[in-house]
Amino acid sequence: MMGPTTVAVTAALLVYGFAPSTPAATAPSAAKAITLNDGAPVRGRVHAIEVAPAASGAEVVIAADSGLTLAHFTLEGPSRIVIDLGGANLAMRSAYDGKARGPIRNVRLSQYRADTVRLVIDLDASRRYTVQREGNSVRVALTAPAVAFTPWASNNVVRTTTAVAAGHLDVPVSAPTTKVETAKVEAPKV
Repeated sequence: MMGPTTVAVTAALLVYGFAPSTPAATAPSAAKAITLNDGAPVRGRVHAIEVAPAASGAEVVIAADSGLTLAHFTLEGPSRIVIDLGGANLAMRSAYDGKARGPIRNVRLSQYRADTVRLVIDLDASRRYTVQREGNSVRVALTAPAVAFTPWASNNVVRTTTAVAAGHLDVPVSAPTTKVETAKVEAPKV
């Protein structure tokens, strides 16, 4: 049922040629009809994240459903790699422990938009990196001097193995691997 204010506004809109496409909400209870993703097309979920040492430096592995789109770029001051996973919802609540691991100073994962999960990797300096999609995961490999550190994994990770700690995700042999892009991040000039 519409209140007197809603009726007056609707009448004014009709007089000026604007027809509302949906009925006006009159109470906060109307918000129940709004979905978590506000109607944006969501194709998958981000389940877990891992940070592990690798022979070439360090790797961040994101466990996510297939069908997501990838976009990535770098930022300076401090040096960061930003990866957007389009068509995704964040399905985990674990936060990075904040410990520096190799070239990685921090890892932040958030629901950037209704249909986009954003991963931000804070670095110690500008680094070369590659992004690869491997089955139901996305691997970010950072080039840096090899430094031993204890791997970290979010609470949702089920399969943390010695292969993960060595920088090799335990992925089925038939999983397709596609190299997405390599980028060199320049150090800021002072």
